[in-house]
Amino acid sequence: MDILVFSLMLLVLTVSELAITELFSAFFVTLNILSASLINALILLLLYAFPLWFFIFQPFLARSRNESSLQKSSLVRLFLETLAAIFLTEFLVMFLLGMLLPGLDPKTRGLLDAGLVLLIFSLIFLRIFLHPEIRKQRALLVDSLSTPLKLYGLLLLMIFLADLFESQILFIFSPTLGLLGKEFLDAFLCTLVVAPLMWLVLMRPLKRLALAEKSFCDALQGQVIDAIITFDQQGVIRSANPAAERIFGYLSDELLGRPAEILLQDGQQVLDKLVHDTKMFNNGNSHQVSREIAGRHLDGSVIHLDVSVSRVYLDDDERFLLILRDVGARKRIDEALRSSEERFRIVANSGNEGIWDCDLVTKSLFYTPRFAEMLGYQPDELAHVFGVLEDLLHPDDHDRIMKEVSNHLIYRTPLESESRLRNRSGNYLWFGMRGQAVWDSSGKPIRLAGAISDITSRKEAEQALQDSALRLRQIFEQIEDAVFFMKLGTSSIIDLNPAVMELFGYTREELLANGLQLCCHPYYLARTSKGISDLRPGKTLSLDNITCVRKDGSEIITSVRGKIMDLQGVGIVYCSFRDVTARIRMEEEARLIQAKLIQANKMTTLGLLVSGVAHEINNPNNYILTNTQLLSRVWEDAVKLLREYQKENGEFNLGGLPFSEIASISPKIFADIVDGTRRIDEIISNLKSFARQEMKSLDAEVDVNRVVATAVSILHHEIVKYTENFKLELSENIRPVIGSSQQLGQVMINLISNACQALPDRQRSIRVTTGFDAKAGQVTILVRDEGIGMSPDICGRIMEPFFTTKLDKGGTGLGLSICQSIIKEHNGFLEFASEPGKGTTVVVKIPAAKTAEKEFPFEKSG
Repeated sequence: MDILVFSLMLLVLTVSELAITELFSAFFVTLNILSASLINALILLLLYAFPLWFFIFQPFLARSRNESSLQKSSLVRLFLETLAAIFLTEFLVMFLLGMLLPGLDPKTRGLLDAGLVLLIFSLIFLRIFLHPEIRKQRALLVDSLSTPLKLYGLLLLMIFLADLFESQILFIFSPTLGLLGKEFLDAFLCTLVVAPLMWLVLMRPLKRLALAEKSFCDALQGQVIDAIITFDQQGVIRSANPAAERIFGYLSDELLGRPAEILLQDGQQVLDKLVHDTKMFNNGNSHQVSREIAGRHLDGSVIHLDVSVSRVYLDDDERFLLILRDVGARKRIDEALRSSEERFRIVANSGNEGIWDCDLVTKSLFYTPRFAEMLGYQPDELAHVFGVLEDLLHPDDHDRIMKEVSNHLIYRTPLESESRLRNRSGNYLWFGMRGQAVWDSSGKPIRLAGAISDITSRKEAEQALQDSALRLRQIFEQIEDAVFFMKLGTSSIIDLNPAVMELFGYTREELLANGLQLCCHPYYLARTSKGISDLRPGKTLSLDNITCVRKDGSEIITSVRGKIMDLQGVGIVYCSFRDVTARIRMEEEARLIQAKLIQANKMTTLGLLVSGVAHEINNPNNYILTNTQLLSRVWEDAVKLLREYQKENGEFNLGGLPFSEIASISPKIFADIVDGTRRIDEIISNLKSFARQEMKSLDAEVDVNRVVATAVSILHHEIVKYTENFKLELSENIRPVIGSSQQLGQVMINLISNACQALPDRQRSIRVTTGFDAKAGQVTILVRDEGIGMSPDICGRIMEPFFTTKLDKGGTGLGLSICQSIIKEHNGFLEFASEPGKGTTVVVKIPAAKTAEKEFPFEKSG
């Protein structure tokens, strides 16, 4: 804009020079070179002096009304020097061109004259722009000259063009008009051409500009929040903006013409003071006075005002400008701020935290006395620079804390940390630190404030607690029992010791992720989980014989103990699993051995009883057999004589029956008696064989078919009691086995007896078959019933000692367990297949005689 104004001034001067040359060229030709140069310079001086004064120097003198006389004289001297320089430059340029180039065309000389003047005047105008008084207000100069110079240049251009147009018309009418007529025609044509151009180019834009300026001023006064009031030297209000209505409660029209003292609490006294101070300060090169005063509202209430007073001149009429701002809200905020600061000082000086505040722009640091006291320093003994905090940091904490501060300032992450700071004695104490930054509108951090609190005692307690926890952890990890820490009210695993992983074979991660269901047998999982979840303070959990499953699939028996413990203020369940598999097995073996001893004792007693009973039964049975055979032979002889008697005497009765009938059935009667005595003898023999103690080892050849048949014979009465469909199928091509016929018979009696007791009615069948698996080299015995069957859970436990489903019927749970041990001693195994409602199938497999020494693994199916 400075360059534009400078260029416009040069353009105006150039146009003026060309216009003078064009208008007065004919006149200058009639004069000598000296006179023409003087007149040309004088015309240019008069033409340029007025706009130079009114557009440049007069505005500065008006703005410098209150300046010193020395400053005013400096501006006047600059104006006179500028006029003199314009006059001399124009005179010398035209004179020298006329003297040096006398034959030059007038128009060409005029253009050359204008160019040289333009070059020289640029230096003169540059001097004006660089003058100290004008340079201080160059912006005002630019604002004041931009529009007038444009208009002035346009005006000269219009006159120049109008004059050129007139010259052509005057040339046409000049022969017919006199001198006076030419002058009137020249004036008329100039007015006719210039008037519409001045309206379109000058007056109309000025009118619009004035209206726009007035609208802008009105809008500006309406938008400002401060009251703007002017009053004259008599104290009468001349203008007021809408903000004055809002602050004082008066309408603008009500204020006009009234004394300004009505707006002030102390009236004319305060107004006179403001005017006096304004005049006094004006003499001291200032024209504005600001202070805080009390105003008065229309309703009489007091208003706290911040007032600015200055003198203004409108058409040489001195007035005073009041700008008043209602600072009541600010006063209340300031009062609240003072109260808040007072409370802050009280809290900061009496609290346990040390507060610090850093200006990140100046790096200055404020801290409370408590901050220095916590580090052992006097209040002002520490430097008030931000670097002092960094210097106090422990070397091991320095990088971490500085990174956290940097992240907070850049990424606005929360700043809350713990670190060690060096106190005055050189020792490091633990402090908790919290901080919060303040960012400007561009996002740049400008302030960082926070507080520190001494946490040394807490950190020492935490360290002692950590040491104690470490010792407890070491004890925890060295406990031989598998120990779980579980969440209270649930069976979720929180922690476990190494013994758990060693016992179950799972990794720590697997156990934490899957819980007890990973290692506890499904049958016992619900019971164990419920026992742990239901545990309450003061109570203990005790679960015995809980079967668990290792990762390799093997089962172990554990005893579970649990109680609630307080761990660092949190209630947890301490639960231990102890492997008692070996103990349980030893106890079961001991009980089984004891049961076998009892069974052996019973068998011994039964042997003695059977021997005695057999002896007592066998003698009468022998008598019956012997006498029956004798009577049978006697009857055969007697019947011959009786037949002769019948022929002679006819039919007669014996024992109430006709002789002919007696003679026909008597052979069968004697045969049945003999058969019964022999059957009695066979039963007694089987009983004596079953009850006989065998002292020799299991190395005798045993006929499996005979063992099975003997068992069926002994159980004949029980079999017919439970079923009408008993089938015995003994294979003919079967090899003997190596073992004890007595023990194998005991197994068959037990299996057949169980099958009988499983039948719900006598229509259900039992099938006993023997066979030989040539490929496996094994003798097989199959006992199949159509009884009630067993569930998979029961089928999986039937081999357990003392497990029975017939406890109410006197069952001991030892039968199948003893059968299992007997078959195992014979290098064989039992297989069970059962389905509820469809019956049970038991398969006994024993190596045949020629493969008896071959070891077969024990198997259990279910």
